[in-house]
Amino acid sequence: MLVCLPDTLWFPENGLAKLANNDLSFLLFPVADPSAFDIVITNDDDTIREIQVKPTDPSGNWVWGAF
Repeated sequence: MLVCLPDTLWFPENGLAKLANNDLSFLLFPVADPSAFDIVITNDDDTIREIQVKPTDPSGNWVWGAF
């Protein structure tokens, strides 16, 4: 199953097809105003530590675009 933002263009077109079938993966991208989005905080090994829902004081600027 793929869940993604409908108003987003993906490059390369088959980028999400390259993900493993048995893993849950998040496609993340940086934004200028993180308080308007759900922020994804990762650990040093790129695993997800926390998702902040439209935080007033965000701890980062990476948001999810698909998973």
